[in-house]
Amino acid sequence: GLNIDCHGGGPRRAVPNYLLLAANMNGREEKTTRICWVDSLTLALVGCHSVPNDCGEDAKTTNLTSLQPVESFMPDKCVSAAYVVSNAKIQVVQLVISSEEEDCGHHHFNNYANSMLLFTVNPYNAMQGVRGGDVRRIQLCSPPVDSNNDSKETKCRFRFLIQTKNDENNSCGEFSSENQSNDGMVHYLLAKHQFEEAYGLINQAAGEKGKNNIISSLNTKSFVAFCQFRHILSKGGVSSEENVRAAKECLRRLASGSVTGGDSEVDSMIDAAKFMLSWPKNIVPVSRGTNS
Repeated sequence: GLNIDCHGGGPRRAVPNYLLLAANMNGREEKTTRICWVDSLTLALVGCHSVPNDCGEDAKTTNLTSLQPVESFMPDKCVSAAYVVSNAKIQVVQLVISSEEEDCGHHHFNNYANSMLLFTVNPYNAMQGVRGGDVRRIQLCSPPVDSNNDSKETKCRFRFLIQTKNDENNSCGEFSSENQSNDGMVHYLLAKHQFEEAYGLINQAAGEKGKNNIISSLNTKSFVAFCQFRHILSKGGVSSEENVRAAKECLRRLASGSVTGGDSEVDSMIDAAKFMLSWPKNIVPVSRGTNS
């Protein structure tokens, strides 16, 4: 699939900044679909996000059925896209656009942190009377452009059409990001290795957000601990006393989260264990979707 991202770098322009496309990886072992951003002027590949296969071991690729560029929470630093997986859920991903001019503490953005799944939208909870088993297709499209409104509510905004098998109960809906801007900022902080700031932002958001059965945010303190732990080991090990203390604190937070938290916290603990098993030779993909 191919689409045009007019949002990257700021408000919509006459010439789009990026081409957005989805490419299936047909390798013998890899079962993923990659979402790719391509510079519209140079045709250079800017970055990719791999969508893990969730269609079973026999499926060759992920069943990605719709793809739509959306305006990022940080349009001068990031690009975002929404996509539909298996006509069951809508996911929003963000890609940090790194540059040679922007250096993060002697290290440019690590490739594995450049893209991240921010949150999942449950369209069936947003639309009453629609059941998953009756759905034939979910199609994404752009919302109307309001050039006078640049609030947080306009970021990561899109519309969706739910088509049923008999076409009798088709429904249209619109998603507004509302309080999800922290998710984009947390990802940006993780890419810059500002882990304490990310912890603080998640703590702040936890006190402000109420229960939401439409949006599933994947940013947890356990995930931040996993990213920090992976960064410590990727820098060359835990030979220094400072690194040992920091790594131990990450493991403590991961263990605590896996006991007191939910599935996301357990996934972070499992990802840390997988990383340790492959370290230092390989960096393995993680279950919640951060990749190059």
